[in-house]
This record gives sequence, C-alpha cells and structure tokens, in this order.
Amino acid sequence: WESTVRLWDFAGGKTLRELQGHNACGVFCLAADWVAQKAVSGGQDCTLRIWDLNSCMLVQTLVGHAQPIFCVSMEANARRVLSGSQDRTLRLWNLDCCETMPELTGHSGTIFCLAVDWSWMRALSGSWDCTLRLWDLSTGETLQELRYHTNAVFSCAMDWNSQQAVSGGADNAICVWDLKQGLPIRQLYGHDSTVTCFEVEWSTNRLLSGSLDGTLFLWDIESGERLQTLQGRTGDVRCVQARWLGGANGAQAVPQVAVPNALVPR
Repeated sequence: WESTVRLWDFAGGKTLRELQGHNACGVFCLAADWVAQKAVSGGQDCTLRIWDLNSCMLVQTLVGHAQPIFCVSMEANARRVLSGSQDRTLRLWNLDCCETMPELTGHSGTIFCLAVDWSWMRALSGSWDCTLRLWDLSTGETLQELRYHTNAVFSCAMDWNSQQAVSGGADNAICVWDLKQGLPIRQLYGHDSTVTCFEVEWSTNRLLSGSLDGTLFLWDIESGERLQTLQGRTGDVRCVQARWLGGANGAQAVPQVAVPNALVPR
C-alpha cells in the first residue's frame, strides 16, 4: 500500500513533495482545503494526519479510531474534521484541542464514505451494512437511516439545501434520496460493477458516476436519464473530479480520474 501523501504539479505532471507520516501504512483517504492550504489524511494505521501544504509539514496527529480510516472531510477555517472507520464509528474532531466528541455510532459495518454540509452541521455516511445514515453533527444524533441498497455502500453525496442525496454501492445501483422523508426517489442502473465515486452539480441536476467496470456515466438526476457514457479506461474507476461547464440548461463534465488500489474489509 502507498504510505505517503504526494503534492503534485498538474502542469508539469511531477511530484512537488512527498509527505511521510503514516508509519509505512497505507493511506486510504484524503481531504484538502486549498484556500487554507491544509490537508488531512487517514489510513491503515488508524490515525489522521493534518498537513500544512505550504511547508509540507505534519502539524497534527489525531488518535482515537480503533481500526483503519476510510473516509474523511475537513473544514479548515472552523478547525473541524469528520472521519469514518472500519471500527464502525464516525468521529468529529476539534483541531484546536485534538479532541473528539463522543463517537457517532449506529452502523454495523465499515464506514466507507461520507458527505458533509458544515454550514448545517449535517453529515451522510455509507457503510458495509448496506445503509446510509443522516447525522446531526451538533448532537451526534441519527436523523434518518436510509435503506435501499442490497450490498455495501461505497459512495455518497448530499445537498442539504435541496434535501437530496445520491448513493452508490456494490449492488451496482445508484439511488437518489429525499432526505426530508428518508425515502428513495429513483434508482439509476447501468453500471456493471460497484459504483465507487460521484461528482454532482446540484444546480443543474447532473451526476457523474464512476465504477469498477471502468466506465463513467453522466446522468440527469431529475429524469434518471443517462446522458453520456465515458469510456477508454482499461481499469477500475475509483475516484473522479469534474469541472462543470454550462448554464441552467445543463452541465458538461470534464473528468480527471485517478485509480488507486482499494481495500474492502468487512
């Protein structure tokens, strides 16, 4: 497993700095705040590492999870981090004191993905237990348990303003959710393997999904129509980033894709 975090120059395609600190253990997740020039990484050593991207120095180590960490989100200005782990818990961290509020419990399997709206203090998590949970981060309370998937949930995204979410899993399905009711609105089928990642443009109802089948699909969330299939890769698609172009009548996705290895524990 790759045990370092790398800072890249996209224009030159070169590594600027290699950040070491996870004790030769695999790095499974990463979140960055480019304005604040901070990043957080989590991995197999059960720790979170906070990095200063200007100096490329390790500035904090957060210890608390009992098993590897698979997903993380950060709000650098408010000095907060949310992490999900194979220990079946979420932890909300205060970076000023390196402490965590009481564990957010409820999932019965590894937590693989999360989406956070920091302004509303809401989070959505997906798990090996086939469910998603909507959380109030200010209280640690589960607001909704969302059930539709028949296998592990590996990807999710949320828009609290529209009260919608999307999720994808090892059942090859994408589900669109009404968060107010806690119910599925529609299902999107087309991938032949696990749905691993999303990019969403909520204002134009566009969703870009990636899968272990090596394809990217562009969807209209509102109608459920598949607008475009992007192929050309010979391997899995495990993460995607899109730059959205277009106006109210639609959005065009320009994806940049990276394909790291993945670990799928129970």
